Amino acid sequence: MSGGRLRIYVDEHPRPDDAEAVRAGLREHNRRQLPGQEWRNLAVYLRDSSDTIRGGVLAEVGWGWLHISVLWVDEGVRGHGYGVELLATAEAEARRAGCGRVFLDTFSFQARPFYERNGYEVFGVLEDFPPGHERYFLRKSLDSVAALTTVQSI
Repeated sequence: MSGGRLRIYVDEHPRPDDAEAVRAGLREHNRRQLPGQEWRNLAVYLRDSSDTIRGGVLAEVGWGWLHISVLWVDEGVRGHGYGVELLATAEAEARRAGCGRVFLDTFSFQARPFYERNGYEVFGVLEDFPPGHERYFLRKSLDSVAALTTVQSI
């Protein structure tokens, strides 16, 4: 690099284009390491008759994996199997995209038992995050017949 000394900046309110420049740099590095293997977004929504979103899954598909970053069901419609349907739909889409595995994380005050009932296993725990709670990292194989038949309701 030319042009003098580089500087470090702390920005508590990053501009979207600045944050995207960092993400783009990492994506480009990853592309060079794994050419032809791109990640793509996946969203599955639960909508009511007014087209209002009452739940959903936000995820990414790539490198043979489904990464679920968010699964949410509105409290007013919980307990009716919609979470299971959302999860199963995301997993089915991942299989169609060639994924054989899925990973996600959840907190101790969220949905660990739900995921475990649906075939997920804990592979890591971050203790006292947030203070007084744990963050669990879970995974599941989508390859096995058992994974296809273990989806169970809350």
